[in-house]
Amino acid sequence: MRLASRETLVGLDLGRHAIRAVWLAAASGTPRLLRRETLRLPFDGVGAREAIESWLDQKGLREASCAIALPGAQALFQPLLLAPDDPRTDAQAAEIEVVKYGEMMSDTMRHAHAPFALKAGERRLLLAMARAPAVDEALSRARELQLRVAEIAPAPVALYNALCAAAGAEPALFAGIGAGGTDIAIGSAEGLYFVRSFGVGGRAFTDAMARALKVPFALAESRKESEGDLRGDRPEQAALRQTADQWLNELKSCLSVYANLFPDPEARPRRLVLAGGGARLAGFAERVGEALGLPVAGADAAGWSDDPAEAAVYATAVGLALAARNAGRCRISLLPDDLRYEREFRRQKPVWVAAAVVAGLIFAAGLAGGYRDNRRKADVLRMQEASVQTRQELASSIEAIRARNDKLRRMGAAVRTLVAGGPVLRDLLTTVQQVKDNEDWITMVADAELYFEKSAAGPVERRPVPGPGEPAAATAVPPAPPVFQRVLIEGYTRRGNLATVKRLIDGLAAAPFVASADLLSDDEVVAGRTAEIEGTIGARRFVLDVRLRDR
Repeated sequence: MRLASRETLVGLDLGRHAIRAVWLAAASGTPRLLRRETLRLPFDGVGAREAIESWLDQKGLREASCAIALPGAQALFQPLLLAPDDPRTDAQAAEIEVVKYGEMMSDTMRHAHAPFALKAGERRLLLAMARAPAVDEALSRARELQLRVAEIAPAPVALYNALCAAAGAEPALFAGIGAGGTDIAIGSAEGLYFVRSFGVGGRAFTDAMARALKVPFALAESRKESEGDLRGDRPEQAALRQTADQWLNELKSCLSVYANLFPDPEARPRRLVLAGGGARLAGFAERVGEALGLPVAGADAAGWSDDPAEAAVYATAVGLALAARNAGRCRISLLPDDLRYEREFRRQKPVWVAAAVVAGLIFAAGLAGGYRDNRRKADVLRMQEASVQTRQELASSIEAIRARNDKLRRMGAAVRTLVAGGPVLRDLLTTVQQVKDNEDWITMVADAELYFEKSAAGPVERRPVPGPGEPAAATAVPPAPPVFQRVLIEGYTRRGNLATVKRLIDGLAAAPFVASADLLSDDEVVAGRTAEIEGTIGARRFVLDVRLRDR
């Protein structure tokens, strides 16, 4: 994640007796101190709050994004070794371990992890955990000072990030001796392996010197900084050696735990790098190096400062500045998610505002272009709609003409049929007149096909209207009308036994042009207004089916 270059990032080491701030000139590679500031706090704490607030205002730290440290004693570190074929991700393995610790401690834990490997193909993690109230307390102190917290990292991790360049590819032991305790970290340039803290720090040396000299603590602190030496036979020097041996015993205890976790000889530290105010005691580095059998180097070996004293006191602050830039070798962060999201929002806000402005301009340009294009398309659409409407009206007119032509064609076919069958109809009517009873009467003689509305010619073929430039289809000549083949004769008789109707059927059947004559139906006329008008009440209606011979 790259931070905006305009954001001011500061590593702020909030110690008990001093506050140190560091500005770095680079976010990656070997860092370079751009600026550093220190505020010494009174030993009795009187007026410390006012002094801190005034110093923060003077140094412009209210507007800066700061990374602060969580004391190493308030964090728990656990190395994990995963099998190469373990299907879990690093995050899943870390989560499971945190759940186990949370059940034992009955408290909410904030955690982070960083991978490392001692050998090729290994899967190892360094899991860092801290109780949520401890993290919240550190953040609450920063809020009381009106600081803008960009990151919170364990102090031993910050120490390692500042000094890991002094280790190279081989493991090294890093020790930061603060006022109230000591943070140790073991790792190489490839990663951080092990972290522990213990309670013997610079204050223990000051207390030993105050007892030996029988002077107040503040004076003992001043004399320790100016005259502190483990070499010699004076009482205060013997007291300092005794405290140094106590410090060594605590360190060896931590190294014993490390040896149990990492028994491989390749994991043994090859050198000791000292940092912190307590590391500047004359003779201390030599005594510790001799007791551990390790070469000892100061914090200036990391390369970001040539002044040993400056490098010793600012090591943790430099590591915090790297954490603020997310640039350290071991990136373990205990910053709560809500603050991380707030920081990201604040960092990205100028970009989002600029993006919103650009998006607004693009939208406005697109809207204007879309409006013009929409008007052009609307004009084209109106022209197409007018053309379609004209064609629809033309199609409707064509359909109406076709319907009228079909009707005329059917009517003409009926007339042609009647005209063509005139001789047959004449002979048929003559025969009917000759053989029917005078009391009976005929009301209808009709072609059966026309009566039942069946067209012998079949459906009329619909031909499409020729388009522009296409030749007109040839006009079809209607077929010759068919001659009567079947005739229906309707009439009435007052004879209930239909005797006269039978004689009429026999007479028609005997005609040479008649193939057959049968009674199709008969029924008694029901009284009604129509029957009353036609005078058919009391008569029987009959229908004869006469089939003619082919001619």
